[in-house]
Amino acid sequence: MVSEPLVNPATASRIEFSTDSPVFIVGLSRSGTTLLSRMLDEHSQIAILPETWMYVVLDRLGCLNEFSDPWQAPLFFNEVWKNLKHYRDPAAQVLAREASKAGRYEGPTAPILEKFGRAYAKERNAKIWGEKTPAHALWLPQIRALFPEARILFMVRDPRDVLLSYDDRWDKGERDTEYLASTASLLKYYMNHLLRHPAFPPDQIRLLRYESLVADPAAELEKVCDFLGVDFEESMLAFYHRHANVERETPDGRHHALLKRPVTMDKIGRYRLALSASQIALVERLLGDEMRALDYPLATSSHVAFSAQEENSLAKAGKYYQEMTAGVIREKFRRKGKLKLRAYRILGRALDILPSWRIATSEEDWLALTKSPPGANGTQPVSEDVRNDAAVPGSEKVTFKSEIGRISKHSGVAFAGTIFTAAVGYGFKIYIARSLGAEALGLYALGMTIISFMSMLNVMGLPESAVRFVASYSASKRVQELRSLF
Repeated sequence: MVSEPLVNPATASRIEFSTDSPVFIVGLSRSGTTLLSRMLDEHSQIAILPETWMYVVLDRLGCLNEFSDPWQAPLFFNEVWKNLKHYRDPAAQVLAREASKAGRYEGPTAPILEKFGRAYAKERNAKIWGEKTPAHALWLPQIRALFPEARILFMVRDPRDVLLSYDDRWDKGERDTEYLASTASLLKYYMNHLLRHPAFPPDQIRLLRYESLVADPAAELEKVCDFLGVDFEESMLAFYHRHANVERETPDGRHHALLKRPVTMDKIGRYRLALSASQIALVERLLGDEMRALDYPLATSSHVAFSAQEENSLAKAGKYYQEMTAGVIREKFRRKGKLKLRAYRILGRALDILPSWRIATSEEDWLALTKSPPGANGTQPVSEDVRNDAAVPGSEKVTFKSEIGRISKHSGVAFAGTIFTAAVGYGFKIYIARSLGAEALGLYALGMTIISFMSMLNVMGLPESAVRFVASYSASKRVQELRSLF
């Protein structure tokens, strides 16, 4: 899997930048990017946006360099707003204000992002704006194209501990070898973007190790501040005071409980007790070159015999890695984004009848959203459409209310499909009647179509809703809740 020489951006020297150049925090998920962003956000001159996934959205909609379609900007703003609206942070309100000014903007992408970032910094009384989305590590060339003077902070952590954290969060701590192997191939993909395709000159990208940050946070933050051209402030070490209620402050706060206390080294080296010797060897087989390049020593010999099941997991992981490097997965999501853009281009506001497709487009729509309080609830903000092509999706908490909403959306789709089918059927019958020249056939077709249309309005998709609702609650054995509705 490895063919190109590895370089280490941590050896870079420092050059002078404009002190208001943006900073992007990227890296492996579960590697300490959130910790670093919280520390920097405590600095009086720095304001770090929560996870916007904005470059991922731009890529999906085909507007990384330019908004060339009047629907691209509204769709972009709506997707990013959905990712921000659940944070207890002014970012969503700032975005809504900027969106209300932009309207159906067409033109270069950079000014839109720049205005948003500067507006956020102004809202926070800061000088430097930044953004933290780990997945943006895969879009470093695109970041540089729009912000050539940006600074990049790339977080890394021992991949074995990263895998353990992934497994705890997204696979319920099952320690399944196939899951660990496939996730290791994802980490390989990320690390190779840093080590082989950093996109930025060495003096504009700095590698930070999680282990060093938690072992000596003051020393590491002083280096980061020097890199950003600002003075170190002691308040950065007291970030946990502002995040004492982190479980309620962020959409995924329960997975960041360490943010409510001083930094700790407790999470370093956990893999030694949590993973088996063969699992550690398998991970090191996949990530050995990258680990050596980042100075993480290997724990096992390269001559380890694996079971047939482990060899199969290795083969699947290799195939998954090849698909990522070939762009197969990313292209699939791009096609999905193009289809969505085409749907709005053709149907426009008619899609408002579907709750999941309703978006803000007018100045009035966006100004109404600016009045929404931040952090309305604690659900996961990143939608499937926006999620990184290689990310491991988290499981959502299923509740009675969420089930009702999901089933209603499905029923709305069924209702819209019924309307479309009836309209097509009516047109087809008229065409047949005119082609045959049979007046009686035309009258009959018209009468039957009217009757069908009236019966459809009477039903309004309720049978489909009832079937889905009853089936869902019967399957989950929540019969008593179901009976209480009748």
